Amino acid sequence: RPAELLIEAFGNVTLVVRCRSLEELARGVDCVQGSLGASLYAARDGRDDEAFAAIAPALVHRAGRIIENRMPTGLAVTPPMQHGGPWPSAGPPFYSAVGMPWTILRFARRICFDGWTEARLPEIVRDAAPAGLPWRYVDREWTRG
Repeated sequence: RPAELLIEAFGNVTLVVRCRSLEELARGVDCVQGSLGASLYAARDGRDDEAFAAIAPALVHRAGRIIENRMPTGLAVTPPMQHGGPWPSAGPPFYSAVGMPWTILRFARRICFDGWTEARLPEIVRDAAPAGLPWRYVDREWTRG
């Protein structure tokens, strides 16, 4: 657990960690500091759903952009995109280089669930979200919940 391995790096860097159990993986994720992005790889056929559900919530508190089954390369400049994250990846966690107008960022910390399957998303951000939600931006279209 050398401190150098916990520092965020920009550019081509890969760190592979083998864990003997889901509990060991969860302890490892707990060591990660705030980051702009985090990738979580899981089988899409349901085999990894339990592990995904156990680890994803910890990443939500550690990264501004959480990507499923992809590397964090490229960044779409769109209203829902977040390019900031919790300390130390950004000063105040709501600063972002792209995304919604800065005024929104004063009141909420946004999180981008990039490439996640519909079933794994928090219910409130699924395409078929519960009725009564305020305005949402889905597939380049504003809709009212």
